Amino acid sequence: MRIWLLATVLLLLLPSLASAGEKAEAAAKRFAGSSILVEHAGTIGHAADQSPDATRIFAQTISFGLAWSAHENLGFSLDLSMVRELTATETTYARELLVDDLELAAALTLPGLEGDDGELSWGVGLGLAFPTSKASQAASLVMEVMPSLEVALTAALLDGLTLSYAITPTPRLHRYTTVSTQAAVPCSPALGCELGRHFETGQRNTKFELVQDVDLSMSALKERLSVSAAFQVGHGWLYDLSESPAYAEDDITNPGNDGGSPVTMTTAFTLEVAVQPHPAIGLALGIWTPGAMRPDGTWYNPVGNRHTQLYFDVVLTPVDGILDSRSKAAKAVASSD
Repeated sequence: MRIWLLATVLLLLLPSLASAGEKAEAAAKRFAGSSILVEHAGTIGHAADQSPDATRIFAQTISFGLAWSAHENLGFSLDLSMVRELTATETTYARELLVDDLELAAALTLPGLEGDDGELSWGVGLGLAFPTSKASQAASLVMEVMPSLEVALTAALLDGLTLSYAITPTPRLHRYTTVSTQAAVPCSPALGCELGRHFETGQRNTKFELVQDVDLSMSALKERLSVSAAFQVGHGWLYDLSESPAYAEDDITNPGNDGGSPVTMTTAFTLEVAVQPHPAIGLALGIWTPGAMRPDGTWYNPVGNRHTQLYFDVVLTPVDGILDSRSKAAKAVASSD
């Protein structure tokens, strides 16, 4: 809670930097991109569901993102989120506000290649996640390490048609190999579903995860309107089971029994339309479908299933809005002179 209060105070104080003169404005530019996201999301696939109470979700998510630019091509970020599932029944308190893990990240944009028909860009990043959430603490998480590589190709169509690919290998460090909670943690488009949280295929922690993301997006109207589709595939390798004097490892790790599978796979599909009516406000409407292995060993439809959620996002970027207002005011003064 102290971290949450600190993040809130920092984001509320950042706009005041832009009103203290040119030096403060230059400092404020380094915090451009800092945001507060408010999301409402709910599952929509109950008509054909035999047990709607097991999958009906309506959740509110608030995410604080503090961004700082050290250089034109190097940036750092701190993210902390909270989610409240209004339909939750297995949390400690009804409609409890759950804090997600604290994430620190650095991103470096590397020199790209420009051509007549488009641009090829790429970058590397490093993220660290710490167990602020109850779910991670119950899973005895110590830290997640998330190095990443992203490549993007942008074509000159409207304001830009971009196809990007990112890969993130993630070692997860735990004190224990098993998970000590079996209650499902809310999944949300903003936070996603980490392996071992929502789609559980055996109460063992994930020691290593490999996530691949493919994203296709197009923007128009001076980048005020964008349409995007994204697909994510994650493979997780669980900690090994202890040796059994009675059963062979092949029997214990059979997905049909309580041992679960030694390797898990999850997917996530997103289709979104976003509007930027003002530099300080962004709106987005989309559908998000998490998928994984069913309890019977088959797979959920990755594009639409009982876990599909319809979501609405409001993203506030106060520093960007104030910087835009100051820029317009400076141009008006310059034109009058």
